[in-house]
Amino acid sequence: MRSAALLLAAAAVLVYGADRVYDEVRNLPGLTFEAKFKHYAGYLDASLGNHLHYWFFEAQSNSASAPLILWLNGGPGCSSLGGSLMENGPFRPTQDGEHLQENPFSWNKIANVLYIDSPQGVGYSYRDNTQDPDGPGNNTKTTSDLVLALQDFTIAHPQMKFKDFYIAGESYAGVYVPQLANALLKTDDVNLNLKGFAVGNGLMNLWDTINSGVGLLYYRGMISKHEFDSLDYCVTAANLTANELIYADFSYFIDVHDSGLVVPKQFNDDTLDTCAQHIYDKYFYKVWQSTNHVYNTYQDCYVDETGKKSMSAQAYENYEGPFVDQGANQYPGWTDPFGGYPCFAESATETYMNRPEVRQALHAFDTGKKWINCRDTLPYIQNEHDMAEVFGQIIASGKKLRVLIFSGDVDMADSFMANQWFAERLAEQNNISVTAERGQWLYARQASNAPGGSGMIKRFATKTFSMDLLTVKGAGHQVPLDRPGPALQMISNFIFNTQNYSNIASISPELTPLLPEFQPEPAAPLSRKEADRIFDLPGVTFDVNFNQYAGYLNGIKGNY
Repeated sequence: MRSAALLLAAAAVLVYGADRVYDEVRNLPGLTFEAKFKHYAGYLDASLGNHLHYWFFEAQSNSASAPLILWLNGGPGCSSLGGSLMENGPFRPTQDGEHLQENPFSWNKIANVLYIDSPQGVGYSYRDNTQDPDGPGNNTKTTSDLVLALQDFTIAHPQMKFKDFYIAGESYAGVYVPQLANALLKTDDVNLNLKGFAVGNGLMNLWDTINSGVGLLYYRGMISKHEFDSLDYCVTAANLTANELIYADFSYFIDVHDSGLVVPKQFNDDTLDTCAQHIYDKYFYKVWQSTNHVYNTYQDCYVDETGKKSMSAQAYENYEGPFVDQGANQYPGWTDPFGGYPCFAESATETYMNRPEVRQALHAFDTGKKWINCRDTLPYIQNEHDMAEVFGQIIASGKKLRVLIFSGDVDMADSFMANQWFAERLAEQNNISVTAERGQWLYARQASNAPGGSGMIKRFATKTFSMDLLTVKGAGHQVPLDRPGPALQMISNFIFNTQNYSNIASISPELTPLLPEFQPEPAAPLSRKEADRIFDLPGVTFDVNFNQYAGYLNGIKGNY
């Protein structure tokens, strides 16, 4: 990590990597409770000139023996530190962005958790301006920089060396996570013991995502039976075969440029051209432009300002830009008439992270750019739309690895259906046997609470590779935000390989007491007379212009 002088000179000289002593966060602005764990923030050096900002939380108990999880948000362009504050980290900002409250379902209750903003240009991560621009980002660069950053991390935090290590992420991290896992399996340069990885609502196959969206529009009542059935004409015209219309390859009519731009495919046939435009406008469009939110079909915010543009509307308009960027934008709305946390999570996070004293506390260099949760303008080449080959290499390596593919079941952007199709096809192509047929898993907040259905689980395995395919009931694109308790129970059972996702996580959801300065002022003690005063007597039909009192008078001992 760098000293203050080096920070000021960062534009002119090459700076140093992470430093455990310097990077410790000792005074985090606005924290309302005492954090009884250490956390660190700063920069990890990647390829020449690239510096990736990180925030690392030691486990709240038994850090020395707890495993290490790396969490990555997607985009490309979305901040993993945003994922910490909005989803599964120990702190959550208040609505005004001035203070941090406790998340009782933080993942650092069971593990050491590392968040890295990647690629450079995301969050506080940056590139030295003394270096030539390195052009648009791509998956190869991102993976390489993450490998180098992990090397720097284990040097700065040697107590994490040789830890059981898991990678987790969501959305476009469905690309980042398996590619990073595959790279780590091929190198001995990172002193971590990779045990597995988890992908939530991941974009592991773009064509599955496009195709499933059309069917979900119908099955969720957003288009009519007539509209859905009319697509059979286009399927027939293109000579596409499908046992049922739901399984038709509608992506045949869609093109995706390397920039991620999604457009109707051009044909030398008027019928197919019309079908391509029709499927793009009336179906692909509706996934993103419906009044039902693309990232959570059944959730809206009742307190949105009049005239405020919905995130899904912005997402569709931004289709002039990259496709995948939109799938990682955070949704601002929630079905909560009281304006619950997910209604303001993103704006509060951005307010907090743009405070100069917060930037200083997190040892972040001031690049002159505003901290944005998802940077849609990040140039990035998105030309790998199917992770089957990467998964195939991981499986063929013969190294023992466990994988969790989890999906909030009301997300339309990267749906449970797309993830299920991908996993089932992967199992068939790689001869991975079903070890447990699809069944329900249960969640309970504590052992004293009655468990309730929280989703479905199906398991696959070979001798060296296992894959759990799991849904989380009622969750959208960001499972830890929508269902924090079930998400913590899920990741705990995966990490500790309990073989039972219904096993209740052995953590307390009780909140740490507030610091004295944040405690509510105690009510002023009432005199006995004031305590007995009657202020509102039911049934009185006139304005009372005198005081009245009622209560008990002490008589002999025991009588009132």
